Amino acid sequence: VPEWVQKWDPPAEGKADLVLFSTHGDDEQLFFAGMLPYYGRELGCNVQVVYMPGHRDMSMRRSHERLDGLWAAGVRNYPVFGPFGDYNSGSKEEAYQTYRNKNIGKEDILAFVVENVRRFRPKVAVGHDLYGEYGHGMHMIYAELLCEASEISMDPDAFPESAEQYGVWDIPKTYLHLYWENRIRMDWDIPLKSFDGMTAYEVTRNLGFPCHVSQQPFYSYYFAGMDAASDITENSPCEFGLYRSTVGEDFEKKD
Repeated sequence: VPEWVQKWDPPAEGKADLVLFSTHGDDEQLFFAGMLPYYGRELGCNVQVVYMPGHRDMSMRRSHERLDGLWAAGVRNYPVFGPFGDYNSGSKEEAYQTYRNKNIGKEDILAFVVENVRRFRPKVAVGHDLYGEYGHGMHMIYAELLCEASEISMDPDAFPESAEQYGVWDIPKTYLHLYWENRIRMDWDIPLKSFDGMTAYEVTRNLGFPCHVSQQPFYSYYFAGMDAASDITENSPCEFGLYRSTVGEDFEKKD
């Protein structure tokens, strides 16, 4: 088989070190720039990405772009493509209403998040900004529901079907992008041995995000003129906050 053929490992069933709940394909390369190559390749962690929409209601092209981008960034566990449609929305309320119009309730999406928490049993879960980064309602609800899932995923009476299938799980640490409490700052500008000296940010900017060809006209501005992750001030990919912990607070505040 040629080297360029992607040979994926199965999803990290029951053994994920980190699960990234990325709403869309390309969010994982934008607002979480640096995270995947650093943890997935440089540190060799079991990294699992769980997308909310499958994008198949729009174009299969975006599904392939996601796979290409993850592969370029060093992820080898096959991602989860959620069953939900992708709809533009400018608020959390608008996003929920759009789904209600499609006969999809908040509980349906929450069940999906809880199921994947239980399925992968992550040591660390990471989600979006509660304000949706640039104000996208789908980012908002995915972040909100990760918070709710972190509070109930250990309860066997909450969504008992997935509890019976996977068991329950209490996430040790849950982080949100740009969260204002218990803040930590990641350094994605350190050279990585696993990428021949490229920084984690450079891997994402130069290798991962370019795979999302369909999204270049809309979001390439995020990296424009930014030679380092630390140069990005609006929706910085370096800024996170510890939303919930069962194992104490962070002390070094950089990991």
